[in-house]
Amino acid sequence: MIRSLVWGTGKCFAENYKLLEYYRIKNIVDIVAITSDEKYFNSFLGIPFIKKCEIKNEDYDYVILMIENKNILDNIKQEANSIGFESWQLVPYRLITTIGFTFEAYKELTLNPVSIISRNCWGGVTYNYCGLRFSSPLINMFETHTDFMKIAQRPKEYMRQELQFYKWEWDPAQGLEYPVAMCGDILLYFNHYKTFSEAVYYWNKRKERINWNNILFMTIEEEEKDVLEFLNLPHEKKYVLRQKY
Repeated sequence: MIRSLVWGTGKCFAENYKLLEYYRIKNIVDIVAITSDEKYFNSFLGIPFIKKCEIKNEDYDYVILMIENKNILDNIKQEANSIGFESWQLVPYRLITTIGFTFEAYKELTLNPVSIISRNCWGGVTYNYCGLRFSSPLINMFETHTDFMKIAQRPKEYMRQELQFYKWEWDPAQGLEYPVAMCGDILLYFNHYKTFSEAVYYWNKRKERINWNNILFMTIEEEEKDVLEFLNLPHEKKYVLRQKY
């Protein structure tokens, strides 16, 4: 059985501890300890509390992270890494509820990260949900169908291009302007970036992380002809959502 340490006893833990108890009763996970600085109690549901200074990484197979806030989650991951845990051992609790989840699959995904080439924000949302580092530059942005198809057909060619500022675009929903960049002959709409320099910085930084051995293409389309065009791409891993109104 998998020996796990539960890290975090705040609001997230209070709202989801029954889930952990379910997996423990089903003998899916053996929860060995829970991190806590509790002064008046030494256990919860028979599971002992442990102070962070007492944690030894060799005592656990995985750490279940009971944290929602991304910044806090990133800090805790760094703290766990300093203790000796590998990144593949640190599992956000929400993944355990995902259909088809296994600890082994998560380990494989962490050691062989997927680079999501997405037409919209779906890629960034997926990385955040899984607690994974962004391994693609197409994060917090979008492209038109035509331009996305160009990227999907020749991704390496476009990753070699330098970004050039094109214009500012107004977003009435956010009430602000955002930069639009030229990448070769296509336009990239950085609608979640405040400046062009910020967009360039993160584009180049994440571009270096692309794992060309594990690429996933994803798009959302409305027209059937666009769906079929995407599905005809010669890529093994490609997913399309059909949006209808």
